[in-house]
Amino acid sequence: MPKPSESPTLYGCLTIILLFLLALGYAMFAPSIRRANEFARRAKCGENLKTIHSAIEAYRQSHSGEYPPTLRSLVEAGLLDAERLHCPGTPADSGIGYDYFPPGGSSTQPATQPHVLASDRKGNHEWRKSNEGRNVLYVSGLVTWVSAPPDEWENPRP
Repeated sequence: MPKPSESPTLYGCLTIILLFLLALGYAMFAPSIRRANEFARRAKCGENLKTIHSAIEAYRQSHSGEYPPTLRSLVEAGLLDAERLHCPGTPADSGIGYDYFPPGGSSTQPATQPHVLASDRKGNHEWRKSNEGRNVLYVSGLVTWVSAPPDEWENPRP
């Protein structure tokens, strides 16, 4: 009976090459997939902020133009689903994912800037430190991404 050869077989070499190519492909595409997932979370977060704006406007219509005291009061009034207060860039058990700056509140925003009504909490979207920023909802209803929000945004309401 002949002895099995000590040299690698053709199938063994092809298997090793295939595994190497799969690992190389994963290493090349994994960062792109993570970045695409983060952009999808940012988009969902922006959609949540637009829905929050609609709920705030409905609250104001039924309360003589007054802004709600907190974002949670929109849920209590039945104007907003509680899941809309959760930013998809945060862990599920983190509670409200947005800061709230009602006009006339204790916000220290400079008067020269358009008034920010709500924004992501700091750290919600930290895919990379260089891309850190927040989705921001302005009183006008505009939602935009701000790469480096000012440090003056203090004293938010939940």
